[in-house]
Amino acid sequence: MDNGYYLFAEPALEAFRREAARGYPLILLMHNPIHTDELYREMMVIRKRECAYLVGTPEEQLACYPPERLRQQRPDAATLAFIDEVKTCPQLKAVLAGHLHFHYETALTPTLTQYITGAGFHGESREIELI
Repeated sequence: MDNGYYLFAEPALEAFRREAARGYPLILLMHNPIHTDELYREMMVIRKRECAYLVGTPEEQLACYPPERLRQQRPDAATLAFIDEVKTCPQLKAVLAGHLHFHYETALTPTLTQYITGAGFHGESREIELI
């Protein structure tokens, strides 16, 4: 799913809903990870970045961002609706993302994990076995 600019467009939401309606298990692939408080803390506190580089970061957590990053990463209504749909879709089994250049796993919900994979240019990869 295209979210290279930290947003999900309305057509992406419609496409996701159509796929979910088919009733098959889904794995969602995207570039930029979806916000979790755990991942936000990893980026801002532990790695001391100027912003978290996540999709759907809540407004109160965007307050410390530099103005250009705030404009870049503030979620719109379609993006928030897409994230809500992701978090409530029973067919969705995993979210795979990248962008941050390190391996990380974080729960989007108690039953849905987001797997972030490190950068190939650092020699990192992830093998995923579907059973």
